[in-house]
Amino acid sequence: MQKTAICRAGYVLKVSQIKLFRRTPLPAGDVFLCHCKVKAYPHDVKIPASVMDFSGGCVIIILTAPFGKNRRRSDTNPEGRTRRRYSRGSAVKEKYDKNFLKKVPLFSSLTDEDLESISSKVILRQFRKNDTILYEEDTNEYMYIIRKGKVKVVRSTEDGKEIILAMHGAGSFFGEMSLIDGKTTPASVIATEDSLIAIIAKNDFFSIIFSQNKVAGNLLQILCARLRKSWDTIQLLNFNNAAQRTKMLFYMLSDEYGEKTPDGKTILNIRLTHQDISDMTGLTRETVTRVIDRFQKNNEITVLKNRFICLGRDFLRKDINNILG
Repeated sequence: MQKTAICRAGYVLKVSQIKLFRRTPLPAGDVFLCHCKVKAYPHDVKIPASVMDFSGGCVIIILTAPFGKNRRRSDTNPEGRTRRRYSRGSAVKEKYDKNFLKKVPLFSSLTDEDLESISSKVILRQFRKNDTILYEEDTNEYMYIIRKGKVKVVRSTEDGKEIILAMHGAGSFFGEMSLIDGKTTPASVIATEDSLIAIIAKNDFFSIIFSQNKVAGNLLQILCARLRKSWDTIQLLNFNNAAQRTKMLFYMLSDEYGEKTPDGKTILNIRLTHQDISDMTGLTRETVTRVIDRFQKNNEITVLKNRFICLGRDFLRKDINNILG
């Protein structure tokens, strides 16, 4: 089987270029012409690169970091195979509070005694804003529970655009999918603010699942809810109308972050920039700005000072039935 190498955006480099990487370190900024990735091979080498152009079945990529003899040992081994790579953040001295587990939906139905046994398996790690906690297509060995802060789950498209698949806050968890099916991580997880993350090792995760039927039941319910949300996301991305996409996004976010006010309005308790909305809907930032401005002029929404969005009383009811079909 012919050996290939893929850049982080998912494209194949020629064998001659791989040999060059192993012989001479390449500086950041070098540019290469690559063929589209058709199949992943067991000898793939991940290369720190991003897409510059896409045309005629080929792409032009540019190295975003040095690569070659002096590349980081954590990324690849001497044979070119990808190592397990995950970020464990920095250690913190703060003692883990078992009472926090009661607020995590996965463990909310457990007794104090059960929570005590689980808390002994938890390690706390600190991640700074913009730290990548999990890398797409890497092997994962931990489940992560957010104690403080927020993260975003993202994937990169062929043209290098970042698509936000989900946003998680305190009490949410991630990383369980790759532990369950034994495959690589389906998306990257990045801290959007300084975050305190509780980590549970793979063996401890399965020990908890097999010994606590309530946790297994909660896990099934949460995974089903996430599956339903993924169907809504597919429906959102199928809309051709930018206003419908944006309204559908707010409808989805209201289910998780919505808070009703006495006058019947709904506040989305999540800070969203126009770029965030763009990455979540697949629209350009300029289009999102026009749509948000139109909603505000029509008094359908109000953007608060803390970047929370207040939806009018009729915003979610108006046309939403038509949108949902």
